[in-house]
Amino acid sequence: MSIPVSLYSIGISLELCKKHKTKTIFTIRPERITSILQMLYRKLISRSCRIVYTARCKESTAAPGRRAGGDKKRYSEAEPEHEKQAAEKQNEQGKEETIMKKTENRDGQLKFQKAAALLGAAVLALGAVGCGSRTGAAGTGKTEAVTEKAKAAENENTENAQAAGRENAKGEALKGSITLAGSTSMEKFANALAEAFMEKYPDVTVQAEFTGSSAGIEEVLAGQCDVGNSSRNLKEEEKGKGAVENIVAIDGIAVVTDPSNEVTDLSKEQLIEIYTGKVTNWEEAGGADLPVVVVGREAGSGTRGAFEEILGVEDTCKYANELDSTGAVMAKVASTPGAIGYVSLDVVDDSVKALALDGAEASEENIKAGSYLLSRPFVMATKGEISEQSSLVQALFDYVYSAEGSELVKSVGLITVD
Repeated sequence: MSIPVSLYSIGISLELCKKHKTKTIFTIRPERITSILQMLYRKLISRSCRIVYTARCKESTAAPGRRAGGDKKRYSEAEPEHEKQAAEKQNEQGKEETIMKKTENRDGQLKFQKAAALLGAAVLALGAVGCGSRTGAAGTGKTEAVTEKAKAAENENTENAQAAGRENAKGEALKGSITLAGSTSMEKFANALAEAFMEKYPDVTVQAEFTGSSAGIEEVLAGQCDVGNSSRNLKEEEKGKGAVENIVAIDGIAVVTDPSNEVTDLSKEQLIEIYTGKVTNWEEAGGADLPVVVVGREAGSGTRGAFEEILGVEDTCKYANELDSTGAVMAKVASTPGAIGYVSLDVVDDSVKALALDGAEASEENIKAGSYLLSRPFVMATKGEISEQSSLVQALFDYVYSAEGSELVKSVGLITVD
């Protein structure tokens, strides 16, 4: 059956399908499938109605001609009138039944052709969508394949980076343990260093013990640890036994008062007399007639230990308040007229006033220059030069002196070593 429908009008185009290498593939835009089927259905209904109507008209017109020709002899014979009428009536009924059967057959054929056409259109549409789906699936497959390859490459790069991270600068695999022992003032730095180094080198374990600076140096000289931490410079006798002073950071301590205090500078001797209770009024130090309120940290504080050690006033200080944090010291000094305290240099702000000592202001530059007295080195002592140590210990010092190590030093409030 021929249906006069324009391929362009229903959105079908005949083109070369590059994937299947054939020119007999119909491509249908998926959004046009519904409208295509509806249009085909309307065309088929319209066409079938015209065919049925035409068929019936032809049958009705042909019936009298067949009576005139085929039954001519019967009408010419001399038969009784009632027999002629009965035969004519029977003949007419037979012809009507024949026309009805032919019409029904044509209707059945038309319905079958209509159903076949609809089914063919549906198959064609689904086939076109299927082709697109296969192409889409292939594209998706390719995309997934590319994604998998990218993931595999990324995993490989990660593994390579991790593998590289387990090696030192010489390409040697790092594995084993390092033991640090010594200064309690270096506890914050030592713990941060151990954590960062183990994160960088997962197969290495760093253990830190805090037994005091002198004890740490003794242990490294005795071979009981790899590194002896000291929050002071090494003594000559310690150096004579083979200990090497490796300075890794500098710790600065600021002396602060309330902002209204008139005193701006103290000598080392004046500072010692204030903290040992010999000077009790600011008037004696060139300030106003105001009682001195001595504020310090609690026993066991690293800052307190360094401050007292540098001034040589261990166990002789006369504190009015012993507080358990830097923030508490800052708050107490800022809110108490005549108060004086000490804090790490990196926390000083406008709520307090930092005093100069022996004419040198508390600053990183003066600390590095050695002109500000309240500073001390953080030493990681070794028995012999760093180059004589194991690959693990050398890698640890490489890390400390690297850019990452410098950031670590700053992160715990210390001053880096140039």
